[in-house]
Amino acid sequence: MVELEKLTLYAGPARLLDVPDVQAVVSSVRAENIFAIGNAVGRQDAGTALTLGRHLIADGEAPLKILSLLTRHYRQLWKARELQVAGRPASEIARGAGVPPFVVDGLVAQGRKYSRADFRCAFKLFVEADLAMKSSGSQAEVVLENLLLRLAGEQTV
Repeated sequence: MVELEKLTLYAGPARLLDVPDVQAVVSSVRAENIFAIGNAVGRQDAGTALTLGRHLIADGEAPLKILSLLTRHYRQLWKARELQVAGRPASEIARGAGVPPFVVDGLVAQGRKYSRADFRCAFKLFVEADLAMKSSGSQAEVVLENLLLRLAGEQTV
């Protein structure tokens, strides 16, 4: 029901809804889910991260695209974290991380959970997952699930 309410708010009550309306709302939901996966990983809540990843796949997202979005999210987290540590204002963090200003507080809060070593480790895992999805013949869904478990600390790195 919540998604229908979002769609109605997006398009307005007196308008006939069409495919571009649904796609606009669904893509923002997917972005929210990537952020939620990042939050779950940061809390070491592997169950939630896996559930969200599985929902995105069930909704038609390719595992490689989810990996790409997750990598982008971590790149923005790292950039926001570095700028925050350097004492930069929120407007500069938004520009540097390539995000809208209203996202900065959440990004900075999430980024505080990670050290530089944590970010380096995450990006090593992203490269490994990317190579496995593209070259090993592994099932991409399994590779993504293993990545999420490793990021959440459920498996050794």
